[in-house]
Amino acid sequence: MSSITASSPPVRTQRLRALAASTVGTTIEWYDFFLYGTAAALVFPKVFFPGSTAYSGVLLSFGTQFVGFAARPIGAMLFVIAELLVLAIVAILVLLMVVRPLVARLIEAIPKPSTSPAMLSDRTGAAGQLPGPGPAPNIASAAAAQQREELEQMIDINQVEGRVKASSLKKIGEIIDKHPEETVSIIRTWMFQET
Repeated sequence: MSSITASSPPVRTQRLRALAASTVGTTIEWYDFFLYGTAAALVFPKVFFPGSTAYSGVLLSFGTQFVGFAARPIGAMLFVIAELLVLAIVAILVLLMVVRPLVARLIEAIPKPSTSPAMLSDRTGAAGQLPGPGPAPNIASAAAAQQREELEQMIDINQVEGRVKASSLKKIGEIIDKHPEETVSIIRTWMFQET
């Protein structure tokens, strides 16, 4: 009892409000069933089942009330199932939209092991070999020279300039083909500015 009295007054008022609200809700619900039962006994047999006897009309009227009364827990179960389905869909969407991209980024950040021969070679590019009984052949210097030649071919300034000029001319040609009137007007303005 000390835990209830030691709790703050707002907790007690919340409990009292919850008790009052549930009492009012239950009272209204049972009053509704009471009214329906009274109408099922006195009015519904004559209004909805006029072709049947008085006894069977009352039984049919109370049967409709029983169906409504029995359907309440079934409806509650259906709502619980629907709520669980909605929560499952939300959980799946969270997994697909939030967790999956995070996991994908983590997987991409992990360095992939390489089993290429470059991993098995030393810094010069030559494969690691055990020395033989005589003077070792100079394979490392030949591989380094070959790499140097490939690098020089890749960074040949003349080839780079030629490629840049070719791509620039191609781009200018595309622009001229797309906008011929503007091109002619630009050339005319250049010609008149020089004179």
